[in-house]
Amino acid sequence: MRHRLIHSFEKRAALARLSLVAVLVLLQPARLGQVFQPTTNTIDGLTRQSTFVFRGTVEKTAGSTMPAVPANESTAVVRVDELIDAPGAPLDLAGKSITVKLLQTGSVRAGEQWMFFTKGWLMGNSMAVIEVGRIAATTGTQVIRAQVANTRTLIADEALVRRDGAYRVGPRVELRTVGFWGSGHLFLRAKSEPE
Repeated sequence: MRHRLIHSFEKRAALARLSLVAVLVLLQPARLGQVFQPTTNTIDGLTRQSTFVFRGTVEKTAGSTMPAVPANESTAVVRVDELIDAPGAPLDLAGKSITVKLLQTGSVRAGEQWMFFTKGWLMGNSMAVIEVGRIAATTGTQVIRAQVANTRTLIADEALVRRDGAYRVGPRVELRTVGFWGSGHLFLRAKSEPE
């Protein structure tokens, strides 16, 4: 009798996990599919377009830290105050000034602080990056760091689903990709392992 209760509990727990995943898929269907269209005004969309995210203070507009990048209205010298997401970037970059090629000419002023979402461009004695977007630094760094990390995890999960066509929900339950619908909905089918 006890074995049946445990077995029944495991089935209910697996079903609960499956239900949770199904609810998440229904609430945000476009996040899991290949047809995701990020917008540049969301942290998710900015993260998907960027390779280097940091909190920085604009030191000088129309400036450059590298001879290879001519200073003009679309460049700014920005001090890296804190790294948010910087795989492959030098670890000692915090506190140093870099060149940012701005998305919009003249859109920053000296002294302003922003969360910059950028792509790497040039490395040398300094670094130059290309801005894909930015948000005001009034939002806490930890909040942005968590959202960026969550998006990086989603990107990795999406790659696994595209590659393997499966997502493991629990020890005995796995979701398999059945297909995508034009609106971006991801159809999943649950498969339970035999006991």
